[in-house]
Amino acid sequence: MATMVVALGPIHDIKDFDCGNDELNTYLVTTAGQHQRKFISKTYVLAEEEHLHIVLGLYTSRRGE
Repeated sequence: MATMVVALGPIHDIKDFDCGNDELNTYLVTTAGQHQRKFISKTYVLAEEEHLHIVLGLYTSRRGE
């Protein structure tokens, strides 16, 4: 199972993601995409190479960092 870190995109199934932290789960579903489009932050997700739509983890950084 090879994994990849890629930028969050429309192919990712974020509704079923659960990292155990409700605030982070909510951020991913409701805010991460908006912030990317507004150039506030960039979110990267960890996914299996064969199943890129399934999000295993996430990392968000503010623009310029």
